[in-house]
Amino acid sequence: MVSNREPYIHNYDAQDRVLMQVPACGMVTALEPVVRTCAGIWIAHGGGSADRSVVDRHDHIRVPLTDPSYILRRVQLSKEQEDGYYYGLSSEGLWPLCHLAYMRDAFRERDSLAYVQVNNRFAEVAAQESKSADPKEFGAAPAKSLNWRRASQKKACVGAVLH
Repeated sequence: MVSNREPYIHNYDAQDRVLMQVPACGMVTALEPVVRTCAGIWIAHGGGSADRSVVDRHDHIRVPLTDPSYILRRVQLSKEQEDGYYYGLSSEGLWPLCHLAYMRDAFRERDSLAYVQVNNRFAEVAAQESKSADPKEFGAAPAKSLNWRRASQKKACVGAVLH
């Protein structure tokens, strides 16, 4: 599973203790039980303030903490990448366009460049995490995943959900 949203977020509280939060997100609610049942890998942007402190040297953490059944692989992004990819093109360009929102969409070249760079990074991580020659599912790294599939000559089933 590849998504921007992670199923568990780790943040520091006012006393610098690590707190885990489950985001209020329909995608997480719908797909987390599937990844858990399949003992899969969920690849997501690690955006919580404590996310980097709880992963191993491969950016992995086994989740859920009470009954670890799958791996959350965090992709670390710079603030500039997150601003351009997520807050820029995704939120100000694609979201309004796809939802017929009553707001003007915004497409900026710097955001588009960040979007391509970040999607390439997600596709690279998905390729690294694939342990078989025939990965069964890659979620949403749509800008790169189809090209990665062709380039790697692997038979992957690629599905993309814009949410």
